[in-house]
Amino acid sequence: MDDPSLIVVGGSGLTPESARALAPGVVVRMMVYRSAVRPVDVGDVVEIVPGLPGRAGDLALCVHADRCELGRIIRDDGPRVEVEIGRAGGRHVLAAGAVLGVASALEQGDLLLELRQGRWRAAGRLAAAVPAGAGRFLVALAWLERLRRPFFPPLFMGSEAQLLSRLTAAYDAEVEVTGRETELQPEEQVLLDRYLRPGQRLLDVGCGAGREAVAFARAGLSVAGIDVAPAMIALARERVRDTKLPIELAVAEPLTLPASAGPFDAVYFSPGIYAHIPGRERRVRTLARLRTLLAPNGLIVVGPVLAQPLRPLSRARLVDVIRRVGRRAGFRRLAEPGDRFYRGHALDRAETSYRYIHYFRDSAEAEAEMRDAGLVVTEQLHPACWIVRPRP
Repeated sequence: MDDPSLIVVGGSGLTPESARALAPGVVVRMMVYRSAVRPVDVGDVVEIVPGLPGRAGDLALCVHADRCELGRIIRDDGPRVEVEIGRAGGRHVLAAGAVLGVASALEQGDLLLELRQGRWRAAGRLAAAVPAGAGRFLVALAWLERLRRPFFPPLFMGSEAQLLSRLTAAYDAEVEVTGRETELQPEEQVLLDRYLRPGQRLLDVGCGAGREAVAFARAGLSVAGIDVAPAMIALARERVRDTKLPIELAVAEPLTLPASAGPFDAVYFSPGIYAHIPGRERRVRTLARLRTLLAPNGLIVVGPVLAQPLRPLSRARLVDVIRRVGRRAGFRRLAEPGDRFYRGHALDRAETSYRYIHYFRDSAEAEAEMRDAGLVVTEQLHPACWIVRPRP
């Protein structure tokens, strides 16, 4: 389906046919992919209970104009239901059978909004009672929720060991979702076609459940895959057990690899993995270590995550200002500007789904780390796929 409004976590875009086939009463987690009724935003995760009867004010899963949408129930007259759909708050009358379930909760960044309880239930009923498009106060209510935690991400995020432990727990909790991914991304296919040759050795850093490792091995490479998450490596081993592909897998990270593990013709960081390494100093040491494991003319493929513009009054901007000033004043335990937590997408709601990530202010900041590790960027295949090589 092109440009779906909702994507089932661990699955595909939601269609009217697949939505009608959902098991009644079984909570389904979905990522919001297109702008929706307030206060829902792109990137949020909504929990839907298929078949649950809706009431005025409830956020519901609807079929409108032959696609699945989130809408707010305004009035239910039995055979017909009036629903508010879209950011502009347009109201539509649908057949009762077009409402397929009700949203019970919404994950919005660090917020968890229980939509059918307490103030959020009352706010939904109020939104159904006011004129169309007047539900902007729901966005304000979400911002008030954020004010209860003005320093998020926190000023102090924990030690390297704590952040790595949390990262491991987060990826282990999402193994069922990651394990369903099987295809190379377009930039990875370009990498394979342009830079890699059969018979070469490749180190896959953060190999997860083996998506890239299997694809690279099928293309004729000898692959060593490492990951800090034991559940991921266990699933990757199951995936490759009967393939007879040249893949070695281990629970490890680059700084623990012995010199005998190399040389490698290429080192590949799976998408986002480089940004999960906690702290600039550790990222530089990791790259420098991998540089020593390269064969002559070897390359490293790394993808820094660049920050999106922050709102002028965003909490992240405030936190970064305080961190920057504090670190200059000598408080080195403060996390670095750009350090964040972000919520992953497990099949079930998981407290462990938050993990560390560093958002680089711009490309220059990321390139400076690579220079300090004795590397230079030679090409950018994609904003998150850079080719780097040892400096001459």
